Amino acid sequence: MGSEVKYASEPLLQPPLPSSQQRPSEPPPLSLKITRTKTVVAVMIIDKTKTISAMRHLQHHPNILKIHKVMAAKTKIYLVMELATKGELFAKVLRRGRLSDPATRHYFSQLVYALHFCHQNNVVHRDVKPQNLLLDQNRNLKV
Repeated sequence: MGSEVKYASEPLLQPPLPSSQQRPSEPPPLSLKITRTKTVVAVMIIDKTKTISAMRHLQHHPNILKIHKVMAAKTKIYLVMELATKGELFAKVLRRGRLSDPATRHYFSQLVYALHFCHQNNVVHRDVKPQNLLLDQNRNLKV
């Protein structure tokens, strides 16, 4: 991936709120970017005090979001990550209502598979909830 990251020509999401205006229950700010290679990625901004070393050990699993690049500033860390285009599993459940049994089994098996991989690498997620379970373009679960 090139070092230059540009904003999308049309905003795909609202720009993130300054951290002082965010409510504690809101997820970290997220922006969408298009790189020089025309790849759309998600950029997450987190406090510098949080560690990302654990996330680096989990890069080679199909149900865990990939980190493409990490950039640090004085007080924040910017993670350029794989984009989960189908959004949150929680939003899907709210839109459609109850999931079918086969769909539930599919998502649950992918969640167990991803968490088992985390635990094998001595990483604990600590915040597993439907809002943190994302779906990629193929509707596969991403933790």
